[in-house]
Order: sequence, then structure tokens, then C-alpha cells
Amino acid sequence: MKKLLLLITINILATTVIYAQCWSKIASGNASHTMAIKTDGTLWAWGKNDFGQLGDGTTIYREVPTQIGVATNWNQVAAGDYHTMAIKTDGTLWGWGYNTSGQLGDGTTVTKKIPTQIGLATNWARVEVGETHTIALKTDGTLWTWGKNTYGQLGDGTTLAKNTPTQIGTANNWATLSAGLFHTMAIKTDGTLWAWGSNSSGRLGDGTTINKNIPTQIGTATNWAKVDLGDYFSLALKTNGTLWAWGANTDGELGDATNIDKHSPTQVGTATTWTQISAGASTAVALKTDGTLWTWGSNTDGGLGNGTNTNTNTPAQMGTATTWVKIWVAKHHVLALKTDATLWAWGSNTYGQLGNGTVDDKNLPIPVSCTAVGLNDVATLNGIDVYPNPIENNVTIRLQMLSNATLQVYNVVGETLFTQQLNNVVSVVNTELLSKGTYLFKITSNENSVTKKVIKN
Repeated sequence: MKKLLLLITINILATTVIYAQCWSKIASGNASHTMAIKTDGTLWAWGKNDFGQLGDGTTIYREVPTQIGVATNWNQVAAGDYHTMAIKTDGTLWGWGYNTSGQLGDGTTVTKKIPTQIGLATNWARVEVGETHTIALKTDGTLWTWGKNTYGQLGDGTTLAKNTPTQIGTANNWATLSAGLFHTMAIKTDGTLWAWGSNSSGRLGDGTTINKNIPTQIGTATNWAKVDLGDYFSLALKTNGTLWAWGANTDGELGDATNIDKHSPTQVGTATTWTQISAGASTAVALKTDGTLWTWGSNTDGGLGNGTNTNTNTPAQMGTATTWVKIWVAKHHVLALKTDATLWAWGSNTYGQLGNGTVDDKNLPIPVSCTAVGLNDVATLNGIDVYPNPIENNVTIRLQMLSNATLQVYNVVGETLFTQQLNNVVSVVNTELLSKGTYLFKITSNENSVTKKVIKN
């Protein structure tokens, strides 16, 4: 009976891993790492990890989602270039990763490789990060910033770095915020839009290219709803569902059918059904109320997700799906969630930031597995061995006895890559055609079955 249950478990693992409904909130870092919170409140990370920005206590890159600690009360996470910030359901603020400009806010400039609580406050509501600065809101509507401040991106009237959270002004009606490479924007509860920091290419939207080191109102409109910042450009939505963009436009990231920079908010098309926006280095992604997903701008690494690597300067629908609900764009990779809670990724994957166990770029959406990734050996029965691990171009499989054994190799999203009969007690399998990444090797014989995680270098 135990053997039968194991076989059933392994078969389920191999065939249904991509359908688990577990992903809730995502943050994609500008320097190629990804953070995610599952519906159970656990925190996961993958991708680049030079400075411990994944939070797993190492600087090892991860090509598949890896759980960070054991806490189950993570509520929101934000990923910058090399640092990560997060808030728990108890309102506490946590940071880890690169800290040379004080961007973690812990009063030091010492890099941290595991989540570290920032201060003792329990009323943090929202946190966002730029390249080397951090901005956050408290539940009382006050705005706080810290980190690098060369261009005035902290908004405190100086260009001096801060290594602890510093309140900006006395206003307590801040509602939503976003951090770009070196600029910052926020919306107040009265619907007004405010910007500060670097203003090259007109990314602040005030009609100039002059930097600002205090929050500066952009125009007089009082119906701004959402704002999201790329490296050198800005996207925003109004409450009437219209889409607006300004700043650099070299790659068509403003979506206005030109490649001309704009120094003030410019409406993109005439649609009034836009509901979500996200900006990368020079790639833009947006959702409409009908659940369709639209992309434009730079496509060098396949970030538009349309199967090509060609830029476009107007919004173009990606595929035909109408079940997209959330989007997150990093510098060169994109993640999106569907209504069934499945997570999809595309774009640059040099450091494993897509989470599919490889380092190959993708110009079409691929699923990010919920349950198969990060597995240790599922079972070890009756002396079946797979070695070496990690493997190079060949892997050796040793059985206790010869008995009609079969090897099935899956990627981490449950797709079968190849099947091979094992005709000897010791068999050498050629793996040259496998890309670098993580795989599941399932060996089944008359006596037993075992599934092992195998890394290809």
C-alpha cells in the first residue's frame, strides 16, 4: 500500500505541478531577481543573488523558486536592483541585500543576506524600491524615504543619503507611490500627482528637465489613480481609465506611436478601459478591464512576450487570453498572474529570474511552477542512485537489480523532455542536449520508483 501511494504521489507531481493555485503577490527586481508571496503567506525568491538580495543567507543564484525562511505572514514585497524590502501582516518592515547607500534603512551601510527588521514600527502599509533608494507609506498616510539621494529622489530637500526612514514633509494624505531608477512619484488621496528626483528626458512630467528634491505637483488634475515608473519614463492611469505616459521614448516605451521624448503627461490612445500598468527599464505592460494584456516598448530580451524580439511603439495585445489579473515588470523580464492563480514569466532569463530552471530567455509566456520547484529528493528506495549531481554531459544511474527500468526526465513545470529504457544495472545517460537548469529524473522499475532533483551545470 505504501508503494502504491508513493507511485500516485510521484505521478501527480510529474503531471500537475503547473496547475497549483498558490501565487499571490510578486515583485520583480531591476537587476534580475524575483520575489513572490504565496497564498499561504510564505516568501519565495529566485534569480540573481550577488548581494544576498534573495534573502536565503547565500549569494548563490537560484533558477527555481526557493523558500525564504519559514514565516507565513508576509504581506507585501518590493525588489530593487540589489536590495529587497517587505512588510509582514503585523505591519513590521524588513529589508535585505545591498546596503551601501543605506537603502535598507537599518541605520547602517552593511549588506544583509537574510530578512532584517527595520526599526520597531508596526504601522507600515506599503513599500517600493528604486535602484538604490526606498520609499514607504505608513497607515497614517505619512510618506517616508531613505537610501541614495544624488538626484533628490528622497524628496527631503537635500541630496544627502539617509540610512534610516525619514519622513517627507508633514502631509498625511499620501495614497500610492512608485520608485523609478532615480526618480519618485506619488499620488495623494485628493487625486493629485507629485514627483521628485532626476528629471532627465522629462520623466517627472512637469514640462522641464530640471531635477527636483522636494515633491512637486504635476499639473492640476485631481483624478490620478495609479503611477508606475520605469528607468527613464513614467506611466500613470486616471480614474476614468485613460492611460498616460511621459519621459524617455527611445524604444517606444511611451506607446504614443513615436520615439520622441515627452516632458509632460501624454495620453496613450483613446481607450478608457485600462486598469493596471507596470514599467520596466524601457518596456511597458498594461491590463484592460476585459482581462487582456498589452505590451509595448523595448523587446530586446523578449519582454513584450509576443514571440519576437522587435520593439513596438504602440500597445499591442499579447496573445488572446482574457484571464490576466496582475502584472509586474522588471528591467528586462515580466511576470503576470492569471485568474486561476497560475504565474507566467517571459523576457530575460540570464540569471534564472524567470524561475523555470533554465537561464534561457523566453519571448513567450512560460509557467512558473508552484510545487515542483525547490524540491529535495522526493524518495530514495532500494538503492537507486543518480550521480554525479550536479551533472555535466552525462549522468550515471545505478539500480539495485535489472528489471525493466525506465527513466523519464521532466523540467520543473512538469513537461516530459525524454524517456529512456535502462538496460543495465549501471547505465550512463547522455544529457548534452539539456540546457543548464533544474530537472526531475523519475526512474521506475518493477520493484520501485523514485524521483530525484538533478542540476545541470
